Amino acid sequence: MLKEIHQSLDAVRIERGWSTEQGKNYPASIFVNSEGMYYSCWFEPQIVRPMPGYYEGRVTPFFEEAKVAWLRPDIVVVKGKHDNLKDVSDVNVLIECKNLPLDYWWNEGMVIEEQLIPYKTIFNPKSEVLASLHSLPNHVRQRLDQHGFDVADNLYPNGEGV
Repeated sequence: MLKEIHQSLDAVRIERGWSTEQGKNYPASIFVNSEGMYYSCWFEPQIVRPMPGYYEGRVTPFFEEAKVAWLRPDIVVVKGKHDNLKDVSDVNVLIECKNLPLDYWWNEGMVIEEQLIPYKTIFNPKSEVLASLHSLPNHVRQRLDQHGFDVADNLYPNGEGV
């Protein structure tokens, strides 16, 4: 998926790249596109930060109250050259990848409340995408769309979703 991001944003030079260590604050890739714009990408970053008072999602019990450590989104993309995700104020795109068929992760839509909405609360991305190797039925697409999530399905090399 990181390769697809590089290609779609027209990367011409990888300045730092291809670190696939999970849960780190430093980027997996920093690259420059043909217009000279920098992008930084993180692979499964984990952010623990104070949640707003209205947040009613789960918190991890071994952290201080009012903080949450959640499942890590798969990819975070930010415009600009950044060395640490904690210093980033604007996340441009958050991508959650689903490699298994729908039956393994959909759980009657609970993935929205238990995973995707918390990602939105923690990272506040301008755009959030659910990317799936498999085709997703219309009712799933509609439900995700109602919550503001874009869907890219059949997303595999030479697949329809690319």
